[in-house]
Amino acid sequence: MSHASAGSVIEIRPLTPPGRRPSRALANVLRKSFLHADPQAGTLLMAEPPARTWRPPCEWQLSLPTTGRPDAVTTICLARYVQRVKFWDYPLWRMLLLDRNGQALAATREHDQKKGLAIWPAELFTPLRQVGIGVTEEQFANATELAQAHPAPK
Repeated sequence: MSHASAGSVIEIRPLTPPGRRPSRALANVLRKSFLHADPQAGTLLMAEPPARTWRPPCEWQLSLPTTGRPDAVTTICLARYVQRVKFWDYPLWRMLLLDRNGQALAATREHDQKKGLAIWPAELFTPLRQVGIGVTEEQFANATELAQAHPAPK
């Protein structure tokens, strides 16, 4: 993680989880994922590598709250939920960028909950407070409940 003083770009990168060496897929996520908040441009750029290597990286360029736009990112939601497949429960995690109405403007793909919480802990986002973005951790029963709580804008 790195961040800078007010007025300069704030860069947030995922942490390498403690323990053994990350898998190739996780190493790719760690290397290519980031959030860049540029107060002068009024933008927040989120990037994440694609799930499949032959696809281009996923990037979202959104507005910071200082722009006054109603679709500006005001909150980073670190969401936990469970996906049930037959008799198995899979605890999942994803990061959502929310506007002031709680609508999801962008979201990372699903990650194993333990891995998601390890690489993107809530305290990592503290520097974004200086550009008006807060962080929240929320838990949902399933992906449907998450989508109902934070729908994508129409």
